[in-house]
Amino acid sequence: MVDEASLEMNVLSFREKSFSFDRSITVDGVVYALFHRTEVESESKFRPKVVRLNLAVPMDAIIEDLASETLVLAPDGKAAGPRRPGTAVEVAAEESAFREQGIEFVRATGTDGAVLYLPKAAAERLRSAL
Repeated sequence: MVDEASLEMNVLSFREKSFSFDRSITVDGVVYALFHRTEVESESKFRPKVVRLNLAVPMDAIIEDLASETLVLAPDGKAAGPRRPGTAVEVAAEESAFREQGIEFVRATGTDGAVLYLPKAAAERLRSAL
Protein backbone atom coordinates (compact mmCIF):
# COMPACT_ATOMS: atom_id res chain seq x y z
CA MET A 1 0.00 0.00 0.00
CA VAL A 2 1.19 3.50 -0.82
CA ASP A 3 0.69 6.76 1.05
CA GLU A 4 -1.04 9.85 -0.36
CA ALA A 5 2.30 11.59 -0.99
CA SER A 6 3.34 8.76 -3.35
CA LEU A 7 -0.05 8.89 -5.04
CA GLU A 8 0.31 12.62 -5.70
CA MET A 9 3.84 12.29 -7.12
CA ASN A 10 3.24 9.34 -9.47
CA VAL A 11 0.73 8.30 -12.11
CA LEU A 12 -1.23 5.06 -12.09
CA SER A 13 -0.91 2.82 -15.12
CA PHE A 14 -4.40 1.52 -16.01
CA ARG A 15 -5.56 0.19 -19.41
CA GLU A 16 -2.24 1.37 -20.94
CA LYS A 17 -3.08 4.96 -19.92
CA SER A 18 -1.76 7.20 -17.16
CA PHE A 19 -4.13 8.46 -14.46
CA SER A 20 -3.37 11.22 -11.93
CA PHE A 21 -4.41 11.06 -8.28
CA ASP A 22 -7.35 13.25 -7.31
CA ARG A 23 -8.37 12.40 -3.75
CA SER A 24 -9.33 9.55 -1.46
CA ILE A 25 -12.75 8.58 -0.11
CA THR A 26 -14.04 5.97 2.30
CA VAL A 27 -17.04 3.85 1.29
CA ASP A 28 -18.31 1.06 3.55
CA GLY A 29 -15.10 1.18 5.57
CA VAL A 30 -12.81 0.78 2.54
CA VAL A 31 -10.50 3.62 1.51
CA TYR A 32 -10.47 4.22 -2.25
CA ALA A 33 -8.04 6.34 -4.22
CA LEU A 34 -9.73 8.35 -6.97
CA PHE A 35 -7.80 9.06 -10.14
CA HIS A 36 -8.65 11.13 -13.21
CA ARG A 37 -7.62 11.59 -16.82
CA THR A 38 -8.85 13.80 -19.66
CA GLU A 39 -8.61 12.81 -23.33
CA VAL A 40 -10.35 13.49 -26.60
CA GLU A 41 -13.14 11.27 -27.89
CA SER A 42 -11.57 10.50 -31.26
CA GLU A 43 -8.68 12.01 -33.16
CA SER A 44 -10.44 11.24 -36.44
CA LYS A 45 -13.41 13.53 -35.77
CA PHE A 46 -13.42 17.12 -37.00
CA ARG A 47 -14.38 18.44 -33.56
CA PRO A 48 -13.57 15.75 -31.02
CA LYS A 49 -15.29 15.92 -27.66
CA VAL A 50 -13.27 16.03 -24.43
CA VAL A 51 -13.86 12.92 -22.31
CA ARG A 52 -13.24 12.82 -18.57
CA LEU A 53 -12.21 9.46 -17.12
CA ASN A 54 -12.45 8.73 -13.40
CA LEU A 55 -11.08 5.63 -11.70
CA ALA A 56 -11.64 4.30 -8.16
CA VAL A 57 -9.25 1.73 -6.72
CA PRO A 58 -8.99 0.32 -3.18
CA MET A 59 -6.00 2.03 -1.60
CA ASP A 60 -4.56 -1.27 -0.35
CA ALA A 61 -4.43 -2.61 -3.94
CA ILE A 62 -1.96 0.02 -5.20
CA ILE A 63 1.82 -0.38 -5.12
CA GLU A 64 4.76 1.48 -6.62
CA ASP A 65 6.53 -0.18 -9.54
CA LEU A 66 10.05 1.10 -9.02
CA ALA A 67 11.25 -0.19 -12.41
CA SER A 68 8.76 1.90 -14.39
CA GLU A 69 8.34 4.65 -11.77
CA THR A 70 4.55 4.31 -11.88
CA LEU A 71 1.80 3.04 -9.64
CA VAL A 72 0.26 -0.32 -10.54
CA LEU A 73 -2.54 -2.49 -9.22
CA ALA A 74 -1.78 -5.39 -6.92
CA PRO A 75 -4.84 -7.47 -6.00
CA ASP A 76 -3.05 -8.92 -2.96
CA GLY A 77 -1.37 -5.61 -2.06
CA LYS A 78 2.10 -7.10 -2.55
CA ALA A 79 2.77 -8.16 -6.15
CA ALA A 80 1.61 -6.40 -9.30
CA GLY A 81 -1.25 -8.10 -11.09
CA PRO A 82 -0.85 -9.43 -14.65
CA ARG A 83 -0.91 -6.74 -17.31
CA ARG A 84 -2.80 -7.37 -20.51
CA PRO A 85 -0.84 -7.19 -23.74
CA GLY A 86 -1.77 -4.59 -26.30
CA THR A 87 -2.22 -0.88 -26.64
CA ALA A 88 -4.67 1.67 -25.30
CA VAL A 89 -8.00 1.94 -27.11
CA GLU A 90 -10.60 4.67 -27.30
CA VAL A 91 -13.16 4.63 -24.50
CA ALA A 92 -16.01 3.85 -26.92
CA ALA A 93 -14.21 0.65 -27.99
CA GLU A 94 -13.76 -0.72 -24.46
CA GLU A 95 -15.83 -3.46 -22.89
CA SER A 96 -18.28 -2.53 -20.13
CA ALA A 97 -16.82 -5.20 -17.81
CA PHE A 98 -13.19 -6.33 -17.82
CA ARG A 99 -10.29 -7.57 -15.72
CA GLU A 100 -7.34 -5.21 -15.28
CA GLN A 101 -4.18 -6.29 -13.46
CA GLY A 102 -6.10 -9.03 -11.64
CA ILE A 103 -9.10 -6.92 -10.49
CA GLU A 104 -12.61 -7.02 -11.98
CA PHE A 105 -13.84 -3.58 -13.14
CA VAL A 106 -16.96 -2.18 -14.75
CA ARG A 107 -17.25 0.92 -16.92
CA ALA A 108 -20.17 3.23 -16.15
CA THR A 109 -21.23 6.81 -16.77
CA GLY A 110 -21.30 9.30 -13.92
CA THR A 111 -24.02 11.88 -13.32
CA ASP A 112 -21.74 14.53 -14.81
CA GLY A 113 -21.16 12.49 -17.98
CA ALA A 114 -17.68 11.30 -17.01
CA VAL A 115 -16.62 7.72 -17.69
CA LEU A 116 -16.22 5.80 -14.42
CA TYR A 117 -14.01 2.75 -13.94
CA LEU A 118 -15.14 1.05 -10.73
CA PRO A 119 -14.23 -2.22 -9.01
CA LYS A 120 -17.08 -4.59 -9.83
CA ALA A 121 -17.64 -5.68 -6.23
CA ALA A 122 -18.38 -2.13 -5.03
CA ALA A 123 -19.53 -0.44 -8.23
CA GLU A 124 -23.04 0.61 -7.17
CA ARG A 125 -21.98 1.94 -3.76
CA LEU A 126 -19.07 3.85 -5.30
CA ARG A 127 -21.17 5.25 -8.11
CA SER A 128 -23.68 6.72 -5.66
CA ALA A 129 -20.85 8.10 -3.48
CA LEU A 130 -19.18 9.93 -6.37
